[in-house]
Amino acid sequence: MCFENQTCRLKYDGLIIDNQDGYAKVRGQINIAKTGRDWQSQTSSGTTIHDLILGPTAPETSNSLTPVQLGADGSAMVDLNPANFQGVSDNFRSRSGAAGGSPSNTLSLKANLTLDATMANGGTVVEQTPYGSTSYEATYKRPVFRNMVIRNCTIPKGLNALFDNCKFEGVTFVDITQNITHGGVTTKNAGEGLQWSERMRTGGFNHSTVLTAANSYGFTDGNNLHFNNCTFNGPLAGADPYHV
Repeated sequence: MCFENQTCRLKYDGLIIDNQDGYAKVRGQINIAKTGRDWQSQTSSGTTIHDLILGPTAPETSNSLTPVQLGADGSAMVDLNPANFQGVSDNFRSRSGAAGGSPSNTLSLKANLTLDATMANGGTVVEQTPYGSTSYEATYKRPVFRNMVIRNCTIPKGLNALFDNCKFEGVTFVDITQNITHGGVTTKNAGEGLQWSERMRTGGFNHSTVLTAANSYGFTDGNNLHFNNCTFNGPLAGADPYHV
């Protein structure tokens, strides 16, 4: 919108972004495996692919690639298989804990170390998980870390902590049990995974039983964390890129 006695750029402040604006939502190339025929065909919802990609796309000025490539070969696509992220996850591990630098363990700062329950400054709390759910799966006794900076730290499996109003800086690496086995073979069966998490050292499992390191194998071998009002200024990585 231009006012009297103003010098205005064409369409600048026009309240609507359209083809007259020097604007691109994507600069570069979008590769789509679907062909042009697929592009025009409707999905079950009644929309086309064109309806789902809104906004102009502009090519990089440094090359002659078309902004949108239809029918792209598989070799041109980004492979998002989680297994390809394992190397990145391992690299993050090497930048957390003692590998991050000189350790600091004060009331307000935990840096370059592996956390443990003795470092918690807020005592403990008993919580059901998922938090706030009326059909919760388990009950945990958590150490509470409150109002502190946590920098380049490893959260070890079995901590199952509540982090309240904490600021995470650098790399935060969450360790977990990566492979659950049944009969010596890695399993992806949900029922067998549930049995693994409900293994008890003493007594029987119940959703209301307060799990601790003393009574539950699932507590010590897993890592059920609760972040409340926390800020992450850096990557959150873990032993298994499938589940972090």
